Amino acid sequence: MKESIKLYKSLSLDIVNKLKSSSLINIGDLFDKRQEILSNVLDFEAFKSQMIDEGILEIDREIHILLSDSIEKTKDEIKNHKLSNRVNTSYLSTKKENLNIFNKKV
Repeated sequence: MKESIKLYKSLSLDIVNKLKSSSLINIGDLFDKRQEILSNVLDFEAFKSQMIDEGILEIDREIHILLSDSIEKTKDEIKNHKLSNRVNTSYLSTKKENLNIFNKKV
């Protein structure tokens, strides 16, 4: 069980490092490996107490905070992209109306 906890902690620290460096490539694989370790645990209470002793809960909190920040940043990027697309579309449609030689004013 100690090997599982060490591997879990190592994977968690790798996730933290990837989140801090904004390198999200293969981060899903790390989460899958962590989940696999949790799925294979037979005595969950003993595993949980050892995780607390190793300080893994603090690492998990840090992962949660970093993921939340990353999600918020991505939401802002999407919002800005949508706004940019909307502005470009408005600009193009306005420009087309002004270039129309069959405008009602003529």
